[in-house]
Amino acid sequence: MSDPRVARLRPVPFAFRLIAYKKSRTAVASAGIGFAVLVVFAQLGFYGAVLGTALAVTSKFDAELMLVSPGFVHLAEAGSIPRARLFQTLAIPEVVSAIPIYFRYANWRDPETGENCRLFALGFPIAEARQSMPLELKGVAGQLDELSTTGTLLLDRLTQSDCGPASRSGIVEVNNQAARVTGSFRMGVGFLADGSMIVSDDTFSRLFAGHPLDSPHLGLIKLKQGANPGVVAEKLARMLPRDVRVITSEQLEQMQTKH
Repeated sequence: MSDPRVARLRPVPFAFRLIAYKKSRTAVASAGIGFAVLVVFAQLGFYGAVLGTALAVTSKFDAELMLVSPGFVHLAEAGSIPRARLFQTLAIPEVVSAIPIYFRYANWRDPETGENCRLFALGFPIAEARQSMPLELKGVAGQLDELSTTGTLLLDRLTQSDCGPASRSGIVEVNNQAARVTGSFRMGVGFLADGSMIVSDDTFSRLFAGHPLDSPHLGLIKLKQGANPGVVAEKLARMLPRDVRVITSEQLEQMQTKH
């Protein structure tokens, strides 16, 4: 039989009383916990942004395999490869095209406003791009004729608006040399730079102190439909000298996110 005195006892809300005992202390503790949660979500957001930045450019490469320098770490530390190696890959029946890619950071200045920016420049040969477009960017293929004129460029629409160009002529300065914006595309490079631009290989060489066209920073290799990238990569690795590495698009992604 239960004790009637126990039945008359009411539960005491200890948790509520502990919280309400000193409201100021509770408020400070709650604020601290809230700030910690906010920092966690902020870190997750920064991680996602950094990850997106790492893949912003390489995710647009339209190829199953890449030739990179043995010292390749990421786009900012890529090294260069002999362009002759790209021609050698065409000896493999599964290879459809092998296109050199050039990229570097450029000092950008709008002569109208004096605004200075840092843009990421991508270059490739126009004639080869007409046969096999190296980038999966909407609208770029239809603007290759504009890029064929040395000194012209396409500007990323996601470039910071302050960078310009302010003039309707589209005239800007890239590495202290005059250039003209003739079109645009949409990519976005996140924290990589203030924006990006696409140029022909000839324009790239002119803007970057005569960079030799026989030394691209990376090579994009497209394969025939149904070809196994892993198998072809092994064939190329056995055939090519040790001054290049053959990697798949998945391996390039892993290298980018690892660093």
